[in-house]
Amino acid sequence: MSQLDKYTPKLLELFSAKGGATGQRIKKLLMDLIQDPSATTVKKRDVTLRCLFEYMGESGQELISDYCGAAETIVHEDLKIKNMSIYVCREPDAVAIIIEGIPVLTNLGNVAKACCFLVGLTYALNLEYPSKLSKTFEVFQRLFVGLDTLRPKPSPKFMTLKNKLLA
Repeated sequence: MSQLDKYTPKLLELFSAKGGATGQRIKKLLMDLIQDPSATTVKKRDVTLRCLFEYMGESGQELISDYCGAAETIVHEDLKIKNMSIYVCREPDAVAIIIEGIPVLTNLGNVAKACCFLVGLTYALNLEYPSKLSKTFEVFQRLFVGLDTLRPKPSPKFMTLKNKLLA
């Protein structure tokens, strides 16, 4: 998560400058931080990760499911058909990972920690990243974790993001 924290200010700057339909979706996500300038580090990480999905041209809803006031048993039943998912329950607060319909890690506390554990689980269990989220997972793997093993050559989308972050 230290790498995420390192890149967060520059990522938020890139996200804010994004235009078009993607920029509009990102601006809606950024409203949480705009309305609360003293947001916690955990909140900034959450918003940054959710914006990253959009910036990479993918939907965070493919991975992160938000629930409010739902019992975890209902959430587990609802997500049984998901191959890989992170769910966030509000009231009661719960963040967990589901793989192949089974909750494998619960009580994770926040989305950033769940993403970190999910990358580790995927690597340790030799699972494939969700194809609809391959670009975002490439950023997780290459930029945040520092692993370069899945592809011999980085994707152009990743290289563009990396070059902008290092400019």
